[in-house]
Amino acid sequence: MDTTSSAHGAGSAASSSSSQSSNRWKYEVFLSFRGDDTRTTFTDHLFIALRNAGIKTFIDNQLTRGENIQSELDQEIEGSRIAVIIFSKRYAESRWCLRELSKIMRCLKDQEGKIVCPIFYDVDPSQVRKQKDSFGEAFQKHEKDEDPNEVKQWREDLKASADLGGWNLKTTADGREGVFIKKIVGDVKGLLKTTDFKEAKHSVGMTFRVQKFSTNYLDVGGSPNVQIIGIWGMGGIGKSTLAKAVCSNYQHSFSRQCYLEDVRSKKKEMVSLQEQLLRDILKQPDIKVSSVAEGTEEIKKRLGSMKVLVVVDDIDDADQLDELAIEHESFGPGSRIIITTRDEQVLNIQKVDKKYMA
Repeated sequence: MDTTSSAHGAGSAASSSSSQSSNRWKYEVFLSFRGDDTRTTFTDHLFIALRNAGIKTFIDNQLTRGENIQSELDQEIEGSRIAVIIFSKRYAESRWCLRELSKIMRCLKDQEGKIVCPIFYDVDPSQVRKQKDSFGEAFQKHEKDEDPNEVKQWREDLKASADLGGWNLKTTADGREGVFIKKIVGDVKGLLKTTDFKEAKHSVGMTFRVQKFSTNYLDVGGSPNVQIIGIWGMGGIGKSTLAKAVCSNYQHSFSRQCYLEDVRSKKKEMVSLQEQLLRDILKQPDIKVSSVAEGTEEIKKRLGSMKVLVVVDDIDDADQLDELAIEHESFGPGSRIIITTRDEQVLNIQKVDKKYMA
């Protein structure tokens, strides 16, 4: 948001998210946008749609003028579970917008559970990622007038944010804004909705096991590299329970997640598992693949820019990992892939970074 707009405030509605979320976050969505570009048009329509869907949303139109806007703004960013950044043609002209973006991206790195989703409104992701066209013109001016180190950080944050999974008006719903907004609201509700992963109630030692696994193996918010982690041990010892508990606790640290259950017993259903992986990550319920080979290529081609959490539960053959394209190059920076198996030998392959004995 930029100082040409009014001071920052909050619009709210009854929250539909879980009580755990509402206790942790002040808002469910924070809208970041350039006021001169979209305040009274797209952003206003999106805000109303989010509010009507029961999603508690922050927008910059109700704080009292004269307060410390930057400090207030930082607090609202930190207190919002999802930051939605609306990239418009003149977004990069605003120093306030770029500083706000940098704050959001710092929170994405530092805050467990933070989600950041870009909207490309009449701009292409490549324009944002590479600072081309109107974004390039804006940076020519910034490089003359602003601190070079800050400008360098803005460039890095624009590239990183454009690499996240988001929504593109030009390629969604034939550019029809009403349909586009409906899809965004539906996807946001999906991100907010508590998943069906059910941790065994008060399992003995489960909290300790989850903490130990997270600290020593999962490394959420740590290395930006994709990490593939194996959990092995005899049947019935609690490998799947641990994987589900990890998913339940850390799902909001990732833009998307997928739990592929009992893969060992579904060897003849690999196409179905591939479709589930694509559907859960891309949030597109109608995805179909015609063969295992096609499914493997689709996963490699379509998921490489998204930070995801994927569990491949109970495998007994490394070929199953190949067919599901479980490789570092298949997923976006910061992704974590968890594999559970009874056979440690399945994990003795180069692609597995760490092994945990349950």
